[in-house]
Amino acid sequence: MRLIVVGGGKLGYNLLKKLIKDNHKVTLIDKDKKVCDTIVENMNVNVILGDGSDLQTLKEAGIGKADVIVAVTGSDECNFVICETVKTIYSDKKTIACVNNPDNIEAFKLLGIDKVFCGAEEISRLIKS
Repeated sequence: MRLIVVGGGKLGYNLLKKLIKDNHKVTLIDKDKKVCDTIVENMNVNVILGDGSDLQTLKEAGIGKADVIVAVTGSDECNFVICETVKTIYSDKKTIACVNNPDNIEAFKLLGIDKVFCGAEEISRLIKS
């Protein structure tokens, strides 16, 4: 499967490692040169320095051939804009967003993001079960 991951922080970094191990073709987009350099040094993955909500950056990352776009930046707003940009232009692409504030989950779902993950919500569910 071809994936674009936007955000190379802790979650993105570990997600990349797992996706590569599972033999997926992955491209990372991140705004931070230091993050990009670290990932290039440690992983065999295509890395794009840029804004994941920018159409030109998405094209450079291979959005046309990607199956899934995963937005895992530290900002709910950025993750939403990334997924919404993709859905507006490439409606057939699957979008997955990490949501940091559980109050934003329903809005993401209502606005067409395919899959929404919230760590706080998942941990809360585990505690209740």
